[in-house]
Amino acid sequence: MRVSNSTQVQMAKLSQKHTKMIKVLIADNHPIIRMGVRSVLETAGGFQVVDDVATTAELFQKLEKLTPDVVMLEMDIPEINGIAALRKIKKSFPDVKVLMYSAQSEDVYALSSIRAGAFGYLAKTSELNYIVSAVKKVAEGNMFITNELAQRLAFDEGTQKPR
Repeated sequence: MRVSNSTQVQMAKLSQKHTKMIKVLIADNHPIIRMGVRSVLETAGGFQVVDDVATTAELFQKLEKLTPDVVMLEMDIPEINGIAALRKIKKSFPDVKVLMYSAQSEDVYALSSIRAGAFGYLAKTSELNYIVSAVKKVAEGNMFITNELAQRLAFDEGTQKPR
């Protein structure tokens, strides 16, 4: 049986409607970064950016009203530093998964972010496809770390031997 192109398009639209959208809240004090991350996620499909905020005060106000699957939290967001904000999110909104990101390399903040309860860490220098895969992985309840960080975690940095 041959299926027409219009039927295939309709079937694709139906399957998209039944696919659960991943709800994301973006927290970054730079408007162009928020716009860029939103654009990447919305273009990829499967994501609904429920809002974006520039401060931690706005973030916690939004979390009282919204239920995002993932918060993308910039480490250097104003008012409360990213780690303190992450800890507060984990305490007050335990079901919200947090993906930390920063202009700083993984060497600076990744381990402290994960130890504080983040589901992953993404450097702003990462390839665009990492944003999509990181948010998907975190939304599924899995950790997102780069191969480089995984290798660092597997070896004791003092002895250079496996842990």
